[in-house]
Amino acid sequence: MVTVGWEAIRIARLIKSAKHCIVFTGAGISTAAGIGDYRGKSGKWTSNDLNDFITDLSLTKKEVSDEDSDTEVGVDYETLRPTYTHEALKILLDMGFLKYIISQNGDGLHKLSDIPNDSISELHGNVYEEYCEKCGTRYTRDTYTLDDITGQYYDDLEDYGKSDIKLPRHAVRCKSCGLSHRTGRKCDKCKGYLLDTIINFGDDLEHDIMDRAEEHAKKTDLVISLGTTMAVTPANSLVTRNKAAGLVICNRQQTDFDSICDRTNGEGARTGSRVYIDCDILMKCVMSLLLNTNDLIRWEGERDLRMKRYDSQRQKPNSPQPTSSKRGCSNKGANNKSKGQTEKEGVT
Repeated sequence: MVTVGWEAIRIARLIKSAKHCIVFTGAGISTAAGIGDYRGKSGKWTSNDLNDFITDLSLTKKEVSDEDSDTEVGVDYETLRPTYTHEALKILLDMGFLKYIISQNGDGLHKLSDIPNDSISELHGNVYEEYCEKCGTRYTRDTYTLDDITGQYYDDLEDYGKSDIKLPRHAVRCKSCGLSHRTGRKCDKCKGYLLDTIINFGDDLEHDIMDRAEEHAKKTDLVISLGTTMAVTPANSLVTRNKAAGLVICNRQQTDFDSICDRTNGEGARTGSRVYIDCDILMKCVMSLLLNTNDLIRWEGERDLRMKRYDSQRQKPNSPQPTSSKRGCSNKGANNKSKGQTEKEGVT
């Protein structure tokens, strides 16, 4: 039996004592916002409902369903809003407990919750960001930037040898992923074509973004992994870049890193924690231990005000964005490369 209440206490103590705590996030922190967890479980994660769980504060591994969830066919990205976990990480960053976030997510929810650019590496891109293939100027939008129509065209071409979709004139097929990164818009400065920042299967990670993540991963003394099985390379290598760092994992499924959470220091105290639970539930427990009662009540009570601010930064979508079968945040075995350099060499 894993007692979440006690694990939350342990995690809060580890956070308070850490000198350079970083967080590594995956799709599981966004499931409460409406994003599909690609390696998650369908249905309820436990037979108890939320209220019963908060009262009980315990969960056994066997209570987790074994049925795999279906991948989302289309997502209204503009309707997604930061979850409790996203907002908690922002507070921990402001309080100085958290030094950096390394995210595998491309949904833009970390930055929507006001995480500054210099405090996060979005390894697999952001659906709200695009950059010029000529001068490298980056743009942050209030709407989804990807050209999924062209992506569907190339998918059809590969699967069926033809497509009923008319290929847009701006499209250029990427030699790495087989899709087109051009969004159809042009740069305000040089009129070069703009490219989405999403790392599809086969693409290389952006060099500077990975470098910043490496820098923080090397000097961390505590890694908190939230909502990910850490199965995607090379991103997962960052979790254990510093072999001496403690590791906390909150994820409903087993990972290859679970045993690290049981390591102890020279005094026999555990340097990590392993919790099989939804991230929002754990973070509510942890935040209640890191914030005083009045500050916690005030911060949680201001959620509606924050939601209005989030709403002002997103356009209302016309329809759900289709998801190309190749669209995905993965870069298995690829080398890091500067996207700006890649585009200037004519490879999109």
